[in-house]
Amino acid sequence: MPKMNNNSKIISYIFLSISLLLLFYIFYKAQIVHGGLESVYYLKYYYFSFSLIILSLFSFKLSQEIKFKITTIITASLFSFYIAEIALLKIMIYENKAIQKFSLKKNPNFDLRSQYEAYMDFKKIDKNYVNPVLPKHFIYDYNVKLYPLSGIPNKPVVSCNENGYFATYNNDRFGFNNPDNQWDFKTIDYVLLGDSATHGDCVNEPDTIGGKMRSYDNVNSLLNLAQAGNDQLIEYATLKEYMPTGKIKNVLILYHENNDLPGLSLSLKHPILKKYFDDENFSQKLKNKVTELKKIKEESMSKRTERGKKQQDDLDWIKANKKIYERRKLITHIRNTIVFTRIRTELIEGNRFEKAEEDVFKEFEEILMKYKKFLKAKDINFYFVYLPDIRRYIDNEKNNNDDLRHYGKVKDVIKKLNINFIDINEEVFKDYPNPFELFAYGKFGGHFNEKGY
Repeated sequence: MPKMNNNSKIISYIFLSISLLLLFYIFYKAQIVHGGLESVYYLKYYYFSFSLIILSLFSFKLSQEIKFKITTIITASLFSFYIAEIALLKIMIYENKAIQKFSLKKNPNFDLRSQYEAYMDFKKIDKNYVNPVLPKHFIYDYNVKLYPLSGIPNKPVVSCNENGYFATYNNDRFGFNNPDNQWDFKTIDYVLLGDSATHGDCVNEPDTIGGKMRSYDNVNSLLNLAQAGNDQLIEYATLKEYMPTGKIKNVLILYHENNDLPGLSLSLKHPILKKYFDDENFSQKLKNKVTELKKIKEESMSKRTERGKKQQDDLDWIKANKKIYERRKLITHIRNTIVFTRIRTELIEGNRFEKAEEDVFKEFEEILMKYKKFLKAKDINFYFVYLPDIRRYIDNEKNNNDDLRHYGKVKDVIKKLNINFIDINEEVFKDYPNPFELFAYGKFGGHFNEKGY
């Protein structure tokens, strides 16, 4: 009996040790790797590890038989999860290699520098260059005193690289991707709201949607208020905070079917963003708080740049030690993956749209009603523009699939609210001979390329 009790205690001590190690690892990821930038995101993992620690302590009072059963269940579950994760990671590695091969075949001079390397090289040319600072960077910071809705103002920005070069643009006086003089027009023809596709990620400003529209003879002025990662609530907040003082003719919301609803789910949980939803009169008065905002944004960028430096140092060390580099090639490939690939998204992220429908579809409709009321009172034309994702064209039968990404339900809401609707799937992609040539990575997706924009 004493031997059995000793064995039973050993199991409990092992269980407790693993639980404590997990807690320390979560702390390391949240506070060291991510510099505390995503503490709220890691809360659920903290809760999980604390639960395991409590269960470990409680296990000292359980019989060895019960402990053995619990350990077996937990071990089997963890083993299953890791097997599934390894399979998914191998898929990611395969597709990452395919993306690199595709990119180099399309452009043998494709710039293979990391984001950090490119940023540091641009800084040598002009010390004023900054990395993008986005509203979504603050989505897990519930303690932020002001919630930024744009980048660092009056600075050149190093954007992403999906077309063989690192795109750049200049932030205007409020931190948006516009020629600054657009704010001086007394009449604004168009105001654009959206995420990275509208912001114009990975191409230079003249090749963005806004840049192309400005080149038309019948467009005198246009303000692009989009930022990568935005959703309808952040865009609504942006419009209310940065509404131009002059006459506005048209406001266009460019909705992207891949990430807008899941993004909205996160934004509704943030205490500041939620106020825009709950109170029509709420405002942070961001236009008058340039100095305070600049400090918050620069601190965020500094932390993210430091994190990029740590990752780059790790990669440089791994490459310098070839044997270890070969052993850790898996980690290297994952870290270098620059897009959420098609298969990974289908396997890991597919269910998030079902959850988004349950959680936020009602709020999605309410926000559009708020838009309509707000713009109608100012006699501004309101358009909802639907941007499709590459996955719609992987299988031709999905072109008109109303269930994919809630395509049909979104259209029903727009029709119900009697909002002007422009469906880019119908207008451009559906009958286009080869829709993949409009994306940076062809069938692998990415953002639109110059032609796509």
